[in-house]
Amino acid sequence: KPDADVNLVLTPTQAYGAFLALAAIQALAFLSLMACIDRFYIPTFFSLRTGNDHSCGTFLDNPEPERDEYRLLILYDNRLKWRRLLPHVKEWLNDGIDRWNLTNPDWWDDAKKASIPDDLVEGEERLRSIRAGGARNVMRRRSSAIEMMIGMHLAGAAVLGAGAETPNAKIVTDKDNDCDEETGTGTPQGSETGSSV
Repeated sequence: KPDADVNLVLTPTQAYGAFLALAAIQALAFLSLMACIDRFYIPTFFSLRTGNDHSCGTFLDNPEPERDEYRLLILYDNRLKWRRLLPHVKEWLNDGIDRWNLTNPDWWDDAKKASIPDDLVEGEERLRSIRAGGARNVMRRRSSAIEMMIGMHLAGAAVLGAGAETPNAKIVTDKDNDCDEETGTGTPQGSETGSSV
């Protein structure tokens, strides 16, 4: 029969011991994770680089033409992360499409062509050149899925842009999550975010 007067309060020594045991377990778990993951990703645990920095860096850190395949990866990131680079990306992309269609590098396949949004391609002939074959169908499916997922969000943004009032909506300005075009670093400016309507 348990004694009713049992004291369940930890002494300071017991509390410190429990804390040290839990800290040791946590340190061991972290070291085990570091030992098991791909070595390439270890610096990401200790880096202060933001997602915006990474997106901008994908484009700005690979200026050589032989690195175009890696620069093209910026198109897979959210456009809001690199919108300040949009004119530079658009110019590079249109110059590159002509060059890639002529040289036809191994990586320039229908999937890469389909990843290029229509609004970034200037000229109907250039657009037709990358939509030939299966690229058009892949892009149509991708567009449909994206429209289904974020269509309501985009419709709300279009309404806000036209000046209509929508309750509890947040207007995002160009000052949010900017990229420094020289260094490829993002400068999130949450305090300068647009007001709620």
